[in-house]
Amino acid sequence: MELGIDKATSQFPFIDQSSCIVCGSCILACPEGDVLGIIHGKATVINGLRCVGHGFCEPACPVNALKVGLGDIKERDDIPILDEFNQTNVPGLYIAGELGGISLIRNAIEQGKINCCESKKGSK
Repeated sequence: MELGIDKATSQFPFIDQSSCIVCGSCILACPEGDVLGIIHGKATVINGLRCVGHGFCEPACPVNALKVGLGDIKERDDIPILDEFNQTNVPGLYIAGELGGISLIRNAIEQGKINCCESKKGSK
């Protein structure tokens, strides 16, 4: 079997190999199929391009050995440059969630909280 790329250009499951107990829960939880697999006795990303960021693998892991985050986005010109408060280079324009290259709803909610709370602090 030919393996896919090992780094996604958007969402990506990061696996802590030292914590992985090889239960396969993350593999079974992924609806995309063939994103994760077991190689040399550890869960491994085998086709990072297929990861779309559902994030079901993260809570499925009984030992919290993986986390879904952003992959290698250095070459992506479609993801805007944001400051620490998710404000773009256009003052007052904030981006959260899928527009920022992250399709996970949980991340959009967290980013929105940061934007809301920090904007109110700065305007006082």
